[in-house]
This record gives sequence, C-alpha cells and structure tokens, in this order.
Amino acid sequence: MEQFEQLLTCCVCLDRYRIPKLLPCQHSFCMEPCMEGLVDYVRRQVKCPECRAEHRIPYNGVQAFPTNVTLQRFLELHIEITGELPDPTSGKLY
Repeated sequence: MEQFEQLLTCCVCLDRYRIPKLLPCQHSFCMEPCMEGLVDYVRRQVKCPECRAEHRIPYNGVQAFPTNVTLQRFLELHIEITGELPDPTSGKLY
C-alpha cells in the first residue's frame, strides 16, 4: 500500500494530488499551488521539476493543461478502498 500512496503523492508539495494536471512531458503536479508556483509568467512557460523540460503555458493558463484522468481515478479508487475522505479544511479535493 505504501507504493500506491507514493503514486498518489505530488513530488512538489509532497501531499496527495489536488487536481493532477499533466504536462506534455507526461509528469503530473497539483494544479494549485504546485503548477501555479512553477510558472514563469514573463516567458509564459512552466519548467517541469522532474525532467526540466520547458513547456508553453496554454492560452487559458495552467488550468488548461489536461487533467491526468488516470491518476484522478486512482485517487477516487483510494477513497473507495480505504474509506478515507479528503480533509475539507486542507483544500484537497482528493
């Protein structure tokens, strides 16, 4: 179960993913605050902290990067299996 927990953990905030967004390099991060914190607004780019690839920010901002639906489903499945609900005071969705 520990390895499964690691798959559900964002490497930026070290917490469970919140709206996991997928970069073109295939790495995922929480939309907020993690992706927002990686943005270079002057160059309109985001640099992946895992592979260092630079990606143009979509016109509509980081929220326009696709949601990692596979990871999102794993988060939902984790809740179903464990019965663990997100803490509403933490701002986490999963």
